[in-house]
Amino acid sequence: MESIGSAREGAMRLNASTGRFTAAPFGDVCELWRVRDLDIGVGNLYVLANQGKYAFISDSRWGVWVALDSFAKHISFYPEMDGVHPLPITYESGRRTMWIPARISLPTVLEQALVLCSGDSPDIITLRKDFAENSDIRLRLIRKKDGFFEFSANKLYTDMADGKWLAYRYVPERIARIIAGKLGAVLDVI
Repeated sequence: MESIGSAREGAMRLNASTGRFTAAPFGDVCELWRVRDLDIGVGNLYVLANQGKYAFISDSRWGVWVALDSFAKHISFYPEMDGVHPLPITYESGRRTMWIPARISLPTVLEQALVLCSGDSPDIITLRKDFAENSDIRLRLIRKKDGFFEFSANKLYTDMADGKWLAYRYVPERIARIIAGKLGAVLDVI
């Protein structure tokens, strides 16, 4: 990354496990880097780095999902991590709701497609893991404000579970599958 920037110059890499940018590189998988645009001095550029090859990304959200897919593929070989690749996206069939952690929100064009399904922006709900009820297979997520159960998610989201989630309502399952497919993901229907 020396040719693009360093942590000292504001270069940060996406930690795909938590969905947050940090200064420490990982190196083994495809990574998304956020670097300061040195040409104009304002704003950021997003760069996918994979074994010494670099590609600039115009919509950083696509880069996030590419990096997440690479991370999920990498950890899927570890014991007890089956079912994390392809990326599972939680879909509640009873409420026709697609759940995405807010910190890894969808690429703009896909988000617009989901918003058109309901004619409204997604609900933003603050959730946390229910430690008393979590199993080795799924995360039980409850609302932070009142402790009521909301839904269960794949263990891939363990480090992203606490925080804001986007609930896209009134999404037909067929549309949800198409959106997931565009991300190289699968629907985790509950």
